[in-house]
Amino acid sequence: MLNKIHKTLANFFLNIYVQIFITLVLLIQVLTITLVPTSYLAFYSKLSIRILIAILVAYLVCIHPYYGIALTTVFIIILNEYNRRRSEEHTSELQSH
Repeated sequence: MLNKIHKTLANFFLNIYVQIFITLVLLIQVLTITLVPTSYLAFYSKLSIRILIAILVAYLVCIHPYYGIALTTVFIIILNEYNRRRSEEHTSELQSH
């Protein structure tokens, strides 16, 4: 059963149209990161989402290393932006007191 799931997912991720779509989505995510609301970015900071993305990255690296690296890079950029915003909010709160 796991072998069938693996073959299905591998075929899905190796489809050229899926690859182009994933590349475009990741690129758009990076280019528009400053426009994304903080509440959306906070979603990625949850432990369960981090674990899910780590599992997805580990799986993608086995199938197509480029997408594993790209997903990791985008995830790091998202977390960096979220932490930057939180830091700015915290700094402005401290300065207002």
